[in-house]
Amino acid sequence: MHKYYIPLLIALTLLIAACERPVKREESSALNQEINSYMVQILSEAEELKMDALQDVLDDSPSNRFYENGKAYRRNLYLQTLTARYQDLESQKIEVFEPRSIVMGRKSVVWTAQISTRSTDKEGNTHAVSSSETWVWQKIDNYWRVLHFNSAWAISK
Repeated sequence: MHKYYIPLLIALTLLIAACERPVKREESSALNQEINSYMVQILSEAEELKMDALQDVLDDSPSNRFYENGKAYRRNLYLQTLTARYQDLESQKIEVFEPRSIVMGRKSVVWTAQISTRSTDKEGNTHAVSSSETWVWQKIDNYWRVLHFNSAWAISK
């Protein structure tokens, strides 16, 4: 019977070591602030029709998909589509409502918000879009990356 104690003790030790301890309130608050600062930067640049911050954080793994109104994109195709869209615009204004970060763990955060965008194209036409956004962030090699997002929007009048 004693010959089972050592392997059982090793297995139990490994199991306990593999379990992540719960995220405390202070840690959760710091993670929320970190992700919110990324989102502020991404959305501020989007108002200026730029996407440097977005390019930096979108993960390029071939298994990742980014969804906009039900259409799936891989990283490079999404960035090309966004570049083409921005080339047709003169300006845009973005308002964020009810932003929320949900800490799933020390290396995983989900960010959600309602976003209202009013853009003006180069011909002077204005367009209004309301969207519901969900972004999945994960810390990989000590850098935050977006592994997935879903933007479902409706054109306003």
